[in-house]
Amino acid sequence: MIEVKDISFAYKGGERITFPSFSYPQGEQALIIGKSGCGKTTLLHLLAGLISPLDGQIDIAGTCTSHLSGSKMDRFRGNNIGVIFQKPHFVKALNVLENVLLAQNLSGNQKNLKHAQDLLNSLGLTHKLTAKVTDLSEGEKQRVSIARALVNNPQLILADEPTSALDDENCAAVIELLKRSSKEANSTLLIVTHDNRLKEHFSNKIAL
Repeated sequence: MIEVKDISFAYKGGERITFPSFSYPQGEQALIIGKSGCGKTTLLHLLAGLISPLDGQIDIAGTCTSHLSGSKMDRFRGNNIGVIFQKPHFVKALNVLENVLLAQNLSGNQKNLKHAQDLLNSLGLTHKLTAKVTDLSEGEKQRVSIARALVNNPQLILADEPTSALDDENCAAVIELLKRSSKEANSTLLIVTHDNRLKEHFSNKIAL
């Protein structure tokens, strides 16, 4: 499960942003929605443990992550949180499949080649397994990023605008994959978005 209580954050020289409290049981799926500049991505980074709140508490799968040290948070994230960033980041020297497998290696999990291949195949990337990530379109890069986030079957999946670079057909396919994969792994799924196409797919919404 995930539980967020009274957290706030402020960038240097900026105003304090206070976020609503919420909680979801394990396996729930929800959207985090709001206007540009309201703090959606900041909230996602707080939940992922990439930045720390000024106050309040974040509990994920029974662990208070807001109190973990940097190294402990890194280990926890690798084993329990899959993050899909708005702008994907890859190791350019590795091909598509190797970038997905890297997530397993960094978390200390045993390499599962078939699972990584199956994820990429389900995202329409069968023909791109050995391609250089620098040769991919923006939409293809986003789908590889999704596969990498899902490959460790995380407790929590956090997605920042995962459909922003996709057409309607691929948008629907990606959302169904995220929902199906999170359900199969009993992962909690939270998606930050301003993409109105997603609203019809989710009944739970956190408004900022």
